Amino acid sequence: MRRPFMKRWCAVTALAAVAGCGSSGDPGTASTPVPTSTTTYVGAFVTARTSGGFSLALASSADRAPSSLTAASIAPTSATGTVSTVDGISTKLTGTFDASSGTLQMSGGDFTLSGSVTGGQLSGTLTTQKTTGSFTGAGTSSSGAAPKAFCGSYASTANSEYGWLTLVVSASGAASGVTYPSNIQATTGAKLSGTASGTSVTLTTSEGGSGTGTYSSDGTSISGSYTQSNGGVGTFVASTGACGGATGAGASSTGGSSNSSNVAGLWQTALGLSATMNVALDQTGSTVTGAGTITVNIPNYTGNSFNATTGSFANNAVTFSGTLGRNPAAGGGYYYGALSFSGTVTNGNTMTGTLVYTPPRTATQVFSEQTVTGVTLTRQSATQSITP
Repeated sequence: MRRPFMKRWCAVTALAAVAGCGSSGDPGTASTPVPTSTTTYVGAFVTARTSGGFSLALASSADRAPSSLTAASIAPTSATGTVSTVDGISTKLTGTFDASSGTLQMSGGDFTLSGSVTGGQLSGTLTTQKTTGSFTGAGTSSSGAAPKAFCGSYASTANSEYGWLTLVVSASGAASGVTYPSNIQATTGAKLSGTASGTSVTLTTSEGGSGTGTYSSDGTSISGSYTQSNGGVGTFVASTGACGGATGAGASSTGGSSNSSNVAGLWQTALGLSATMNVALDQTGSTVTGAGTITVNIPNYTGNSFNATTGSFANNAVTFSGTLGRNPAAGGGYYYGALSFSGTVTNGNTMTGTLVYTPPRTATQVFSEQTVTGVTLTRQSATQSITP
């Protein structure tokens, strides 16, 4: 009768547990869970079709065995979050995070994220049914300061390349990002790394390029230029509001294949027209920016990339304008052209308007302004395959 009483007494006294109750002196095999720690990671992604932002809550917990009170084994835990495309369509994500290895696996809707966390930086691969891209992110600091995710686009004058660009700046000033071309076949995007200090950010790319950017006065956008390893140059613009809503800034919506209140996304004209235009548009509120290319039928001029730094979208009316191309100028410097588009969005995925452009002159030839009416562009699905 005394033995069961002693067992009960040992079970409820911590001192007895340490001293070793039980028939063999083994303190037991039951686990005592250690409190879970959750870190929020903010970031952005790019594919050939689209770009956007995400916010993920990654938890880590440990099971501590009484037989080894000083050791803890970290167990995989659940991960939750939201990813949004630049046109404001949001999708919930769920999955697992293994803090011991830093590996992350999440999925939701058409998206699958596979990556890892190293030194507070999150990176990996994002896939859909038709496209593959990359993502990068950073965790909140120990003081609770959240990183900023910037989504935008870039245009290169080296090979008429244009596409999406993302940049994530942590509270410490560490910057990481990814670019991905929309009109050139690529298997991976170029990775960006750098440092933000004051009102500027300096960057290097995994392909040997470099760039610099400047913050807007309110710190919500970055614009700048870059030099490629082959000597080509380009420009970029990105903003926090263009990441689609998941990061806490910009428009947000759920469901559907398009957001009629947002003109962001990849737009293309039909092939074979006298003037073909492809453009990746970003939107923050009513402000529109973007980058793209045009191909036209002008003797000695076949087309070039452009960077639209100003634009707007309101009441179904969309406008954007910017610089077009670049040609060397006599005595140094460069000649730039100009481009503008003014149109109407007839439904969530079609816009029709007028394209006005002046190609950049050369040292020996000056091009006149050209106007093309009835230009129709169709917004490409974020998950459909690429049109050559």
